[in-house]
Amino acid sequence: MPETTDPLRLIEPPPPAVPDEQLLAKVRAALGFAHGWTPIPELGESLTRVLIWSQLELNDLYERLGGAVAVRPVQRPLSDGVVAAEEVTLTVVVEGVGPVEVFTDWCEDLAKYGPRDQLPLMCAAA
Repeated sequence: MPETTDPLRLIEPPPPAVPDEQLLAKVRAALGFAHGWTPIPELGESLTRVLIWSQLELNDLYERLGGAVAVRPVQRPLSDGVVAAEEVTLTVVVEGVGPVEVFTDWCEDLAKYGPRDQLPLMCAAA
């Protein structure tokens, strides 16, 4: 036991959580990710919350897997402040894992490849 009388220092913090390899493999397979993919906590990822590059990739996942779509306003920290964004989240159920949220921010520059009102992912959110 540590030598201190500070009650907050008497309990050692748990080690960082390492995803169970079998669960990680199930998430990778369900989402079609490469074998080496692992969540990056600095990006807000976990085993059940996964960042994807764009709304086009998220739409591909939606068309392949289905799921529930939600859109919400968020504030993203930047090196020189905070920017408002619109987060699009697809929740799919991965067998043996449970609900997994796959998210990205809506990028208006990519809308030329799939206008919002024609993208199945966004139609499902409406």
